[in-house]
Amino acid sequence: MKVAGSVGALIALTVAVELCAMGLGLLVASFGGTEKQIGSTVPVVLLVMGLLGGCMFPRLLMPELMKSLGHVVPHSWALDGYYDVLVRQGTTIIDVAPSIGALLAFAVGFGGLGLARFRFER
Repeated sequence: MKVAGSVGALIALTVAVELCAMGLGLLVASFGGTEKQIGSTVPVVLLVMGLLGGCMFPRLLMPELMKSLGHVVPHSWALDGYYDVLVRQGTTIIDVAPSIGALLAFAVGFGGLGLARFRFER
């Protein structure tokens, strides 16, 4: 795979995405009592998040309202960051810092809510 930007930026972005996914996983686990409950609702939520974030339909072709609405999910931030690092020549970690920051904010938010809701005595 050819990386047009900085490999360090790619690594930092990937770590932020992983932390965000772990936080979301903890949040999801805090809502479900069983694996069946989680398995029946979470795929729908993830599909909607992917659709809003531009994973299924390019955000470039979306109306302006949908473009801005896409930033309420971490998917759009990750896609923007990966596009910058993989496609744009000379991209540095400073260029993808907004995406990394947003993903880390999502990670803290998801993880914090998940920890607050999680019942360890189950």
